Amino acid sequence: MFGQSINSNKLNYELINNLMCVYGIRKITKLTSLTKKCNSSLNYRCFPSQHTFIFMYVYTCITGDDRPEYDGISSQDAEQLEKLKATQIQGITKGSIQSSDRLMKELREIYRSDSYKQGIFTVELQNDSLYNWKVKLYKVDEDSGLHKDLQELTNHPKLEDHLGLQFLFKETYPFEPPFVRILYPVIENGYVLAGGAICMELFTKQGWSSAYDIESSIMQIAATLVKGRARINFSATDDQYSLRRAQLSYRGLVQIHEESGWYTPPKADG
Repeated sequence: MFGQSINSNKLNYELINNLMCVYGIRKITKLTSLTKKCNSSLNYRCFPSQHTFIFMYVYTCITGDDRPEYDGISSQDAEQLEKLKATQIQGITKGSIQSSDRLMKELREIYRSDSYKQGIFTVELQNDSLYNWKVKLYKVDEDSGLHKDLQELTNHPKLEDHLGLQFLFKETYPFEPPFVRILYPVIENGYVLAGGAICMELFTKQGWSSAYDIESSIMQIAATLVKGRARINFSATDDQYSLRRAQLSYRGLVQIHEESGWYTPPKADG
């Protein structure tokens, strides 16, 4: 059925082949044999037209999860990347092409990283958006008080067993840093400000570089929390943290440090 639909319309057929060339996928001359062999996880109801579904169906069949870009990535994470790529091709993803491509690359590298595979942290895209990440941090330095608190969280009846972080990206990423805040639990010390904002020069325009990556940034947050002797306030409620309060704290932080500069600790302090 799919082959007949495309072959009946030469323009659509040529368009699909041209798009495949753009994305480095070999041309095809016959779709019927491909559709019989393919085991696609895409659901045609997600797409607005039959022709769009045909292209995405064939695209997934031909590329598969065994391409070099998916080396070292689990099938579940590869499927997530394919889903995101589908929304990009559809033009559904908000933001610039450059920032979306960079975030896709970063997510792909995180999926194959040792820190991700070792369960130090996980990443969830909120509403399948490349521009809104929820990072769950499970492990920090084992010699720290925060590590001890995280272990206690595993048996806590009401609190999650990790630190929840939010990364919000603008369409100017990677030339501007993401906005990062603690979602939960409430943290004392550790350079965590009101609302959950984090006091780190790294996430300011002054301290950020487009060469930095998110995996390293996550690990730097973990190290900063430990260095600041962060501890979990088990009796506090999560409503102390909000995006608005965090943004206000962040703006105040930036203004203060623009006037007075940032304190750089001695190398001996780590």
